[in-house]
Amino acid sequence: MDSKIIPIEEEHDDGGDEDNGGLSLAQTRAKFSLRKTFTKFYADFTYDNVKENTRWFLESAAFEFSVSFDDIMMLMTLFVLFAGEIRVIAVDKSHDAGFQIMTIICFAFFVFELVMVSGLKHMYNLLYHGYQKDILVHSFLP
Repeated sequence: MDSKIIPIEEEHDDGGDEDNGGLSLAQTRAKFSLRKTFTKFYADFTYDNVKENTRWFLESAAFEFSVSFDDIMMLMTLFVLFAGEIRVIAVDKSHDAGFQIMTIICFAFFVFELVMVSGLKHMYNLLYHGYQKDILVHSFLP
């Protein structure tokens, strides 16, 4: 039994607008045609396509950006840690007052955070455990 490999001729689809010049199908497809690119771009450049592509871009490129109190406190902490060195190295002496004001504002926020965290924790313990005791006492009453 003789098995021969018979080459299959590939079809060439060049749109009928240019001569292949003896190029293979892969070479023909790989050849860049500026005219074809602009023709396709112009055909796709309609109001509906532009509107849909813009909507897709805005939805896919969007990201949520939210700033919480913790984020602000982290930035203030970084400012307090490094602002003194940056002030000495890179800023004129005339801007020292601005750094002092920002440092005082950061200190005020730190004190506010400390009071709020301590106070809320104390209030939570009083309220929660107080209600627990009331519920416990009322559960023993008939």
